[in-house]
Amino acid sequence: MKFSLFSTAALAVASDVDDEALNLLQMKVNLNLESDTNTTVNLCCPRGYEQMGNIGADVRGWGLVGRGNRASSLGDCKAQCDRDYRCGSFEYNKEQGECALNDWGNSHDGAQNGRWGWALTCKRPFTAMSCPAGYKQMGNIGDDVRGWGLVRRGNRASSLGDCQAQCDRDHRCGSFEYNKEQGECALNDWGDSNAGAQNGRWGWALTCARSFTAVSCPAGYTQMGNIGADVRGWGLVRRGNRASSLGDCQAQCDRDHRCGSFEYNKEQGECALNDWGNSNAGAQNGRWGWAITCQRPFTTSCPAGYKQMGNIGDDVRGWGLVRGGNRASSLGDCQAQCDRDYRCGSFEYNKEKGECALNDWANSNAGAQNGKWGSAITCKRASCIPPTTTTTRTTTTTVKMFVPCPAQGQQNSDDCPAGCEHVTNCAECALAAKVWASKGFSYSNAPFKAGVVRPTGCFRNRKNLVKCNKNNPKGGAKGKWPICKKIQ
Repeated sequence: MKFSLFSTAALAVASDVDDEALNLLQMKVNLNLESDTNTTVNLCCPRGYEQMGNIGADVRGWGLVGRGNRASSLGDCKAQCDRDYRCGSFEYNKEQGECALNDWGNSHDGAQNGRWGWALTCKRPFTAMSCPAGYKQMGNIGDDVRGWGLVRRGNRASSLGDCQAQCDRDHRCGSFEYNKEQGECALNDWGDSNAGAQNGRWGWALTCARSFTAVSCPAGYTQMGNIGADVRGWGLVRRGNRASSLGDCQAQCDRDHRCGSFEYNKEQGECALNDWGNSNAGAQNGRWGWAITCQRPFTTSCPAGYKQMGNIGDDVRGWGLVRGGNRASSLGDCQAQCDRDYRCGSFEYNKEKGECALNDWANSNAGAQNGKWGSAITCKRASCIPPTTTTTRTTTTTVKMFVPCPAQGQQNSDDCPAGCEHVTNCAECALAAKVWASKGFSYSNAPFKAGVVRPTGCFRNRKNLVKCNKNNPKGGAKGKWPICKKIQ
C-alpha cells in the first residue's frame, strides 16, 4: 500500500478507526515511505471532478461495473467513468487497486451509505443535459414522482427536446421527467410539479418544471397555497359547480358576500367557493388536479382601539358574557356592547348572522380559540379596560385591570410562566376576582395564620377563592396557584 502523502490526522477522518488500527496503518505508511521515497502520490480528484463526501465514504455495490473492477491508477478509474455517459462519479481504492462507477442517480452525498477503506470518490458536474429555456430543474438528478403521470407506462422520447415538446402540447403538464439512459419520458400534472411530490428514484432522470403561467389570480385576489392544494368539498356551491372560465368563477365569488376564496379547475371546468373561515392555507387539506385557489382580502377590519385576534372564522366556543344568539346590527354595535362591559376583553361579530359574542379577558387570546364560526371576525381590545377608582378617607387610588398571563402558574409553585410576573398589588388582585366573577372566582380578605407559606402576591385555591399575600413567607403551597400577569 502507498499512503505517502497521508498524515495521521487525515487518516483519522474515518470515525470507526481505533487507536490500535491507526497506529498499525501509520506503521505501514512509514514502511512504505522508507521503501519508496521517490514516489509522489496525488489523492486529489482530477480536473473537472470534485470530491464527494469524506475519504472512505462509499455508495454500496459496484454500480455500472462488475464486482472487483480493476484500475491501475486514479487516472485509469477516471477514464473508465469518462467513457460511460451514465457515470456521474467514480470511487477509487488505491490500496486494493479497484474502481467503482456510480450512475447519476447515486452521485450525491445522500447515496453514500457505507465505508470502503480509504477510497476517494470524485463526482463530475452533470453537463450532459440541462433544462431548456422556460423550465428549471426540480429536485436532484434521479428524483422521481412515482408513476407516469399524464402518459402511459414506458412512454418514449427520442431526446430531451422531444420530452419537452410532449409537455408543451399538454396544458395539464407542469413538469416532465426525461431518462436518457432508457429513452423514456414521464409527464407530471401541475399538482405534482413540486419537489415535495418527488418520492422515488429513477436512474439519472432529469426533471424540469415550468412556471405556472396558464392562469393567475385576477386583480384584487392573491394565490392561496400551491397549485392543486384544495379545501376539501365544494363549500358554498353544489358538487360539480361549473364555470366557463377563471373570470366566471371569480364572478360567482364576488356575488356571494360569504365567499372568501374560489378554486378553479380549468381541466374540468369546475369552480368551488370557500367561506371566509376556510380561506386560509391551513384549511387546504387535499389535492384537486392543478386547480388554482384565489383569495380576496377581508374588507371588514377591527375598529380603533381593537386589533384582530386569530384568523377569520376562529371562535372561542360559547357566547361568553352574553346570552346565546345575542344580536348586533353592525360591527360598531357589537363593539359598543363590549365597551360597556369592563369584563369584556374581545368581541366576535358574525355579519352573516347579525350576531355578537363577548369574551372575558381570560378568553381574549388566540389560544382560547378552539372552534369555527362562519366568517366571524374577532376583535381584541388593544389596551386594558377603563380604570376603576377606589376611594379611601385619605387617598384616591386608580386601579387598572392587568392583562392575564396566557398560561396559569403551576400548583405548589411560586413561579410564573415565561413572559409573565406576579401580581403583587392586592387592589389589582381584588379587581381580577371581580372581573372573573362569572367564572366562579371570588375574593377574600381573611387573614392567614402567621408563618404560613403562600405564593407571592395574588393566588387562588381549588375553589377559585382569590387571596393576596402581603406579609407571610412566600413560596409554593399545596393546592395554591399563583396568579400572574403579562409583563408589559
